[in-house]
Formats: sequence, C-alpha cells, structure tokens
Amino acid sequence: MNKIVYFVRHGLIRSNEKDVYAGRSAEQLSKTGKERAEQLGREMRDWGIELIQTSPLKRTVQTARILNKYCQAEMMADADLIEIELGPWTGLSKDEVRRRYPHYYRHWIEHPETFDQPGVEPLENVRSRVVRSVERFITADRHSVAAFITHSVAVRVAVLYFDGKPLHLYHQIEVPNLSVYRLTFALPEASCEVARLK
Repeated sequence: MNKIVYFVRHGLIRSNEKDVYAGRSAEQLSKTGKERAEQLGREMRDWGIELIQTSPLKRTVQTARILNKYCQAEMMADADLIEIELGPWTGLSKDEVRRRYPHYYRHWIEHPETFDQPGVEPLENVRSRVVRSVERFITADRHSVAAFITHSVAVRVAVLYFDGKPLHLYHQIEVPNLSVYRLTFALPEASCEVARLK
C-alpha cells in the first residue's frame, strides 16, 4: 500500500516578487499568484487528492482554496505547516538583511543547519513539526493521497528529511512558488521516494 503527499509551495505574493522575507505576515496572493494557482489546480484535478492540509497563513489558505476548486478534497489547516518564524528579518529584503546582520546572514548561507540568530526559528524545529505532520497523515487510516500547501522552508526540510539528506544541503533544494514535490510512502515500512514534479 502506498500513501502520497504532494508538497506545494503557495502562490506568488508581492514580497516574493521583491525578494523580501514575508515571514508570518498576512500577505495575500497577487493577481499573478491567483492565476497561476488556477493553472496548477487544473493540472491537479486528476491526481486523486483526498485531503488538503494547509498552513494557516492567508497566502497558503488562498492557494489551497483555489486548488480545491479542482480537487474537491477535504480541507483542513495544520499549524505544523506554518512558515518559519523569521523575527527581525520579517519585512526586510535579502540585501537589507545582509547589511543589518552580516554575520548571521553569512552563517545562514554557509551553514543553515546551525543557524541560530535570536528570534529566528531554527531549521531543526521547522523540520520536526513538518515531519510530525507527515507522520500523522501516513499513520492515519482515512486518506491515501494528500496535498500539503505550505512554504519554501517547510518544503525544503521535508524533501531533505524524507530523501535521507542532511540539512546543510538546504539551499540546494529549489522551491519556486507553486512548485510541487511528490513523496510516495510504501507502507508498512514507510520507505519514501521523492520526486520533483514542478
């Protein structure tokens, strides 16, 4: 028996266009973000998705609702899929972070697995809660195919963990808006095959 989780990053927001760290802000999808989510929804129509779990932030919930017009699945919010807490980085561009926090930014780029700026959630913590969410799904009896609508950080740590790779490879995982990674779990041993679809 297999269980499948499609990890989907939310649609485009203005902060993404401007290379700004949105963090846990209440920003909504841009017009382009909505249009592209509609396109993805049409592609997902025949994927057999029975459950959509979404981060509780506005941009992920909006994305999930658009996709679900085509999937017609059960939908629920999952706090474990929320964006990383970015603290002082929230609302800043990457250039601004580099200027204000040069030491921490260099650490983030070179050694994300041990990044420890006060106020910013460690990657290990994000990984623990995202893995917990996946494990809840694969051990439950009700659904076999789910889409998790979440954020780039959550997608990266999930892909690395279930592909058996270390966190220091974090920046090598590409996660543009509305990218999709499929995680296929063979039960009962729960071995996982990871594939990037978009």
